[in-house]
Amino acid sequence: MYCRHTADAGKLIAVDGVFSSKVTSPARQMVPLAKKHGARIMIDEAHAVGVMGKNGRGTAEHFGVEDQVDLLMGTFSKTFASIGGYVVGDTEVVTYIRHQARTVLFSAAIPPAARPPVIETLRLLQAEPERREHCGRTPPDERGLRAMGYNLGTSVTPIMPIHIGDQAKTLTFWRALYDAGIFTNAFVPPGVRPAVRSSDRCNGDPHRHGH
Repeated sequence: MYCRHTADAGKLIAVDGVFSSKVTSPARQMVPLAKKHGARIMIDEAHAVGVMGKNGRGTAEHFGVEDQVDLLMGTFSKTFASIGGYVVGDTEVVTYIRHQARTVLFSAAIPPAARPPVIETLRLLQAEPERREHCGRTPPDERGLRAMGYNLGTSVTPIMPIHIGDQAKTLTFWRALYDAGIFTNAFVPPGVRPAVRSSDRCNGDPHRHGH
């Protein structure tokens, strides 16, 4: 659904920095788009912080647009191995969010036990950048998987999805890896679209799969 706004209405472009199972967002292209329409930009760096960018600050740093993005948000449940999340922006805007956002008003503070992992992860990101460099996808691994016939799509992030195309096969493949001592995550509906039925294959939608 589309609706029209007046020229002076508030506008916000909100997007993931790295989509959980696909590719990076076109963050660089969004900057001129936001300027053209007088909009602000918010990037969710949940899957990018700690692995993307020269210093691991995420997609905005990776594309060199940190100073042109108004809000950066993320979670502590992935790279930081904890719970909770964060929003980074101008003090005035963040203060407004703290006092007006219903998700903040009716939530509790982060438990004391959840803070040390976040602080220690930040220390490690700054003190030991080699950890971040080693977690990226390697050309030999990627070439090897493609040579074996696996469909890796077009992702260029440290997330390397293997597109199976069938939910049952996806779960069977995941279990075989688990039994072999390799931990992976299986993406099945509703995390991804249902696999295309044989009668629907003429539609040619490559994103309807498990992986």
